[in-house]
Amino acid sequence: MEQLSKSQWPFLGGSYQARSRTFDGQRLVNMYFELNDLGAGKGGEPGVLYSCAGLRRVQNLGVGPIRATYTISTAQRSIIVSGNEVYALTAAESTPVLISGNLTTSVGFVSITDNGEDVLLTDGANGYLLHLATNTLTTIVDAHFYNGAVTCTYQNGYFIADEGPLVSRFFISEPDSTIWPSLNEFSVDSSPDTLVAVISNNQQLYLLGSRSIEVWAPDSTAASVSGAFTPIPGRAMNVGCTAAGTVARIASTFMWLGANDQGDGVVFSMENESPTRVSTHAIEHRLQELGDLSSSTAFAWQEDGHYFYALNLPGASTTFIYDLSSKIWSERQSLIGGVMGRWIGQTHCFLNGEHLVGDYRNGQLYVLDQSFYLDDVYPIRKLRDTPHSTTGLAWTFYKTLQVDIQPGVGTAILNPRVVLQISRDGGFTWGNPIYASMGKIGQYRARARWQRLGRARDAVFRVFTDEPVKVAFLSAYLDTEAGTA
Repeated sequence: MEQLSKSQWPFLGGSYQARSRTFDGQRLVNMYFELNDLGAGKGGEPGVLYSCAGLRRVQNLGVGPIRATYTISTAQRSIIVSGNEVYALTAAESTPVLISGNLTTSVGFVSITDNGEDVLLTDGANGYLLHLATNTLTTIVDAHFYNGAVTCTYQNGYFIADEGPLVSRFFISEPDSTIWPSLNEFSVDSSPDTLVAVISNNQQLYLLGSRSIEVWAPDSTAASVSGAFTPIPGRAMNVGCTAAGTVARIASTFMWLGANDQGDGVVFSMENESPTRVSTHAIEHRLQELGDLSSSTAFAWQEDGHYFYALNLPGASTTFIYDLSSKIWSERQSLIGGVMGRWIGQTHCFLNGEHLVGDYRNGQLYVLDQSFYLDDVYPIRKLRDTPHSTTGLAWTFYKTLQVDIQPGVGTAILNPRVVLQISRDGGFTWGNPIYASMGKIGQYRARARWQRLGRARDAVFRVFTDEPVKVAFLSAYLDTEAGTA
């Protein structure tokens, strides 16, 4: 056998489960990739893998599910929709106020916007007004409010909403008012598709149809509501929106699950006033395998300078996470009853310095907390499936694998362990777990090191831990010997 030198190995990366697992089956679960702003860190690595923040339970609001979490524009309180009930909170752990009045629906996406005094909610069945001064919720019965509205937004003094499924129109309120005038209806005409969602971003009104997008702007010279907004010439785009619930502002732009005349299942970001594809072929294959995506939802948040977009899809066993900062996809999953499934997080808002996240299964409300190492009461499995290791499909003997971790993350009692599993068939099946120590507190010389790992023609390594500790994977070193073909 020919001796190969011990070498630093391409361990870091995101999720890229290609259509052919034999080609690539990388996964990054409950961790995210952070680039080194100086270009390279220890060992010349461009970045590091950090464990995601946990979900610390703070409130139980009704029977659930949590359908919407929204912080009003004055940033003094949040509105939480749980089932058909509406609650107000002034802080994550403050006593919740149950708003007088209910929604007529108990499940499904809810869109919320406000003008500082009143909050508008739409759920695809009705519109509702919450007057903040009295904490009362009323169903809108105005003849000029279209009850099928799914999404709503606010811009330049106007409430704006779509008219509902299978319609290509939207409508607006009177300026600085919750009155809906008779001449408040506008038609989206650049394409014969239907309007799916409305969103205001950077003082422009984006009208996302099923196969196209129009951009409108306020008209300060308009003498009446009927001329309050006008289309911007040349700003019609041949990319649409598959699911209204996936449209989410992130940083200075917004993202959504998109479609056009050729198909759907592509994630876009509005960059430089143009839809830009941010999903990979591997992500798109997994999305399009699911079939109908129209009930998908998403939310976004910023943490330590990372702008995350979380995409939940019907029937999916995982939550896809896009990091706008590193442009890398990962996944979040919750480990419940020993089974990995989609993340329990469904909605998000930011209130008084804390990230509130709602549960899709019940009325639980959580704080996203970097110093909390569970999802509620469930372990968080931090997992990395590596790229393939192969030498022209000849036998390779694996002498040693060492993963450079942050050691000494346990306690005086807990000696946390990291687990290695090896697939010798390219990622289809996995061998028995092999354990290594991450070190009790203060044991900064602990090494995650495994020896005498056998042979394979095509190996994939899975490194993970369920331990409730802070985890950082920095790099990996692989010592091999080449055998014969």
